Amino acid sequence: MAKKNVKVNFPVKKPEDFIKLCNKIVERCNTMGTECPINNVDMVSYDGLIRDISDKRNQSKDLRAQSESLMQQATDLMGFGVGQSSETPGTLYHYTTLIRDLLLVVYHGNEEELSRFGFDVVISGSASPQSNEEPEA
Repeated sequence: MAKKNVKVNFPVKKPEDFIKLCNKIVERCNTMGTECPINNVDMVSYDGLIRDISDKRNQSKDLRAQSESLMQQATDLMGFGVGQSSETPGTLYHYTTLIRDLLLVVYHGNEEELSRFGFDVVISGSASPQSNEEPEA
């Protein structure tokens, strides 16, 4: 006679499917009543865990939605939202651009000073263009 191999898998990498499996177990046990072969397991605690986990997962989803909404609000206040630019009034990007521009006027010729305010100042030089003409003798 051939050997029979049996493997019973849990969907442990899919929480929603795992919760469905657990609910199905409770449902089946309730349907069978006293005939259920797993009645020696504390099914009240088992069912309580399922409900607690489901509640926490639902709360997490709600908080994630709130978190994403708050992050979008912060992004818009910074001026980095869709359709926004440094010219969007009332945003941090707009004010910071105004500050930079004012400091560039105040420190004209000494732009390195803007780094003291936290700006990343990159100054590069270029050689003056030289004429290809021969000097007159």
